This record gives sequence, C-alpha cells and structure tokens, in this order.
Amino acid sequence: DRGPAGEGPDVFGPIAHDWIGEFAIQQIALEIPNTLLKDTDDIIPASLDAARIDGKLYAMPVFVESVALIYNKDLVPEPPTTWDELVAVAGEQTQGDVYGFGFPLLEQYHTGAIFMGLGGYIFKYENGAFDTTDIGLNNEGSVEAAKFLRDMYNTGAPQLPEVAIDRANMHAVQEGMMEAGQIAMTINGPWRETPLKSAGINYGVAKLPALPNGEPMRPFLGVQTFGANAFSENKEAALDFISFASCTSSVVELFKSYQRVPVRQSAVDDATVQASGNIAIWKSQADDGVPMPNIPAMSNVWKPWGDAMDAIVPANAPDDQVKVLLDNAVTQIQTAIEQTN
Repeated sequence: DRGPAGEGPDVFGPIAHDWIGEFAIQQIALEIPNTLLKDTDDIIPASLDAARIDGKLYAMPVFVESVALIYNKDLVPEPPTTWDELVAVAGEQTQGDVYGFGFPLLEQYHTGAIFMGLGGYIFKYENGAFDTTDIGLNNEGSVEAAKFLRDMYNTGAPQLPEVAIDRANMHAVQEGMMEAGQIAMTINGPWRETPLKSAGINYGVAKLPALPNGEPMRPFLGVQTFGANAFSENKEAALDFISFASCTSSVVELFKSYQRVPVRQSAVDDATVQASGNIAIWKSQADDGVPMPNIPAMSNVWKPWGDAMDAIVPANAPDDQVKVLLDNAVTQIQTAIEQTN
C-alpha cells in the first residue's frame, strides 16, 4: 500500500507469484520488458505463465515448488512409476499399523495433480490470461478425477488411513505417521524434507506416478519471483537488478540461502545445486506442473470445490451425482466471482 506514495521498495522478492498477480491488478507491479527475457528455453515455461496477467509479464521467476512422491526407502527401495505399480506396492506394504500409501485426500492442492492430469482445470488459460468465465472443475476430466479419488478411498486400492479424509487432521497426523515410519509413500512437497531428515527417515523423492490413462500428474506450481515497483523513481535500475538476480549465477547464489528449486535448468545443473540432493527430481516434477492461478478470483474456488469433494469422496457419491455436485460447485464459484466483480 506504500507503492503509490513512493514509499515502497524498488524491487520486491523473492515473492510468491500470486502476490505478483495482485500487485499487477492494483497497478503496483511494473511490466517486465521483453528485453529481460533471456534464455527462456532454460526456464520452466509454466513459471513464466505464473508471472503473467492479461498476457503481460510482471515478474521474473527464480524458484518453483510443487508436490511429488516422497517414499521411505527402507520400505520401498524403488519408487513406482505408474499408478498400478503404486497400488501394488502399497498393498504389499500395508500391514499392521503401517500403510503403504497415505496423503491428504481432500486437500485440493495435493489432489489438483490428478484433476489437471486427467484434463480438468480451474480457469481456462490462453494467450497469457485466465478466463474466469470458463471454469473446468466440472468438465469430463474433473468428473473422472473426482470419481478416481472417490474410488481410491472407498475401494481401498490403495488402502488409506482413515484420517486421510479428516480435514482437521489429515495433514498433521499423516505427516507424523510418515516420520514414524508408518506410511511408506505419500504425496507432499519439498517443505517435508527437513522434518523427515530430523526424524531419521531414509526417504527418497520421485516424480508422481503416471495416471491410469498414461498421462503424467500435473501438480500446482508455486513460483517465487522478483518484481519491480511501478511507482519507483529508479525503474531502470530496478529492472537491471531483476535481470541480474534472475540469471543463472545469481539463482545459484540465492539457492545457497533459500534451498529452493531453481526454475532454470542451468542452475539445477550447477554442481552446488546438484550436491544438495533431490533438487533435480523436484525440478523434473515441476516441468509437468500447472501454475496456481494468480488472480483474485482464485479465492472463490477453494471452498465450493472442497465442499463438493467432501460430498463425493467420504459419502461415496454415485456416478450420476458426481457431475451434479461439481456443477453446483462451479455455479457457486461463478456467483461469487460475479458478486466480487
């Protein structure tokens, strides 16, 4: 709020890309000129999309994060690469108080990888812009994803802990189970590496297994970016700094402090980054990712979508009701967006 008064910083970042969307809409963020776009084939394309509003770029990406498959190497020496393999391996490991697979089944940030992998989407994205009138959470792919998650829980293939559908506890309890060696595989993000190391778990990270249709899961991406203040008196210097801060050598230096996944493949290939462990795997997973919509309308999505999944998965909703429930969610989202506008 200090930007228009000339009191804000010349450069902000690394900052989450959804803030860049907000700043761009408020005309606080300065548009990034095409001259700063160098070696774009070295950058995850979706990370650039994450920094665009209405086709214009308002920040330069430096880091990215998404969920992937995290597994206990002592229980699962080789991670599954397909969903059928995951179900089989999980079945072998599920015995006593140990589950072969567990994750927060009603958390859309985690299950979004399945929705997007099967052809669903939040808002249609074309030409650098999200179309909030075109919502894909009730299209054929999303209906298939909802049924997939419903069947996963209700058929026990793979069998999940009961807490997987307890919204209040599904994160903390299952994370604790993973740290105690009671879950062999899970879907989660790089922020879980430190707790697992502290717990002494011999863990690995792998790309999410391919879906039954052969397509990859496509997780949501969170992108850390550098942007410039549109009200700065030092715009040229700010843009020069962003260009410098987002180049390969700078990203490698930033990595040493932030320990996040670089969007540049050349930075991932650096020996310093490679020595850190699983960064190359997280980057490979991010290559399949979809940027979280960076527009205010996204705030209207979570609850209706979540309410629909609460009614579909634990209740084992029949096929003819799944589409109805998702239709209702989309109608609620559309109404909320219209009221907000």
